Amino acid sequence: MNERAGIRASDGFMRKSASLVIALAALGAALLLMPFIDDETTRAEEEPAVSENVQLVRDFVAAFNAQDVDRIMSFWGPEPVYHNMPGPPVEGTEAVRKLIESFVTPAGSVDWEILHIAESGNTVLAERVDRFVLGGKEVVLPCNGAFDIVDGKIAEWRDYFDMATWQKQMQ
Repeated sequence: MNERAGIRASDGFMRKSASLVIALAALGAALLLMPFIDDETTRAEEEPAVSENVQLVRDFVAAFNAQDVDRIMSFWGPEPVYHNMPGPPVEGTEAVRKLIESFVTPAGSVDWEILHIAESGNTVLAERVDRFVLGGKEVVLPCNGAFDIVDGKIAEWRDYFDMATWQKQMQ
């Protein structure tokens, strides 16, 4: 009987030991994974929500990439001003549409990439690389755009780029 009792006692000890080992292994795995879990949680908390104005500019650029002039025009306010800084500003809906059509409509493709985007007050600044296929040639134009947003619409867009870079590629 004592022998049986001894076996039973050691079986219970073995079961408790095995449970303890499993629990410790699970705790160890959890502790090893915590830095990754914390990093993901921290990153999600640190990434600021995208403002409506920044999203508006991103959607505006997407409309250019789709070469959808009507959609592009839907982002503008009632009295738009579009100023390619090497030239004079263009004012009014029809004049802005005509200028946009002059380079979007004939393009075989348009691919504008936003490299950086930031905002200050109601102005969104977007550093971009604009790519076009025009007349069978690829044109790549680094530029910076400043978008003044009023009541959820673009009131004024100023684009800064080197005209010589554009002209050299269009030859």
